[in-house]
Amino acid sequence: MGAAVGDVITYCEDGVWKTRVVGNVRASRISPDRGDAIAFGRRVARERGVRHVVLDQADPSS
Repeated sequence: MGAAVGDVITYCEDGVWKTRVVGNVRASRISPDRGDAIAFGRRVARERGVRHVVLDQADPSS
């Protein structure tokens, strides 16, 4: 299931975990740790009232 504009996604790219809001070009945060990135993404999504999607395969175009 794809993410909609405004949702928060967490994904791995080039060995680094990134979290960003769909529709934004740049990541909100990068982390070497998957768990840290997911926790941050979950918190941002909860604050914004949107979904948090974790992509286990790098497809940040969602």
